[in-house]
Amino acid sequence: MTESSKVKPLLDFIGKVESSKGYNYEYGNKKLDLSNMTIKEVLEHQEKRRRENVTSSAVGRYQFIYKTLRDLVLTESGKEKNPKDLPLDAKFTPELQDKAATILLQRRGLDQYLAGTISPEVFSKEIAKEWASMPLIEDTTVSRKNKEGQDVQVDLKKGQSYYSGVAGNKSLVNPDEFLDAVKKTQLQKIQVDPELSKKAAAARTFVEALK
Repeated sequence: MTESSKVKPLLDFIGKVESSKGYNYEYGNKKLDLSNMTIKEVLEHQEKRRRENVTSSAVGRYQFIYKTLRDLVLTESGKEKNPKDLPLDAKFTPELQDKAATILLQRRGLDQYLAGTISPEVFSKEIAKEWASMPLIEDTTVSRKNKEGQDVQVDLKKGQSYYSGVAGNKSLVNPDEFLDAVKKTQLQKIQVDPELSKKAAAARTFVEALK
């Protein structure tokens, strides 16, 4: 798994937007001592909140909703999915939250991006699909279902959330600033890898440095 330290600038960018208060807060900037709760206890808390029909079950620096967190740690049948990296009895500390967010980034193409096989623009769009507060960095057409359940095409503009028009979602940052944060992730990879640093000094492009 990619170390969280290698994507720290991007994690910081997302985290500051998702939860300006930090790691130990749930939706609505409500204090919650997540660092002293296990993942299992966090999921149980989220289940309780969902039964109370709260606006959102999101928790932590990256505002993990119940469905997302459960999918990270459990299979559909309820068995542990990732006991090595995200065991149910592990405390939901800042370090673990960073690790969980990094896994989400990997699902969206982080490793391919660091390898230079997908562009910053493509990776940015994938991240926007994970976090509604992150903006689209170019005009995009997406498929949605209308009230009749039919597939329809919706045109979204640069700067809008990928989920604009759904449950009140909207982007919360400038698209150019978001793209800059994504690009810094590639630079961070070079900075933390001495061998890449040497190759990068003589390389003409980032992709060439990775060969």
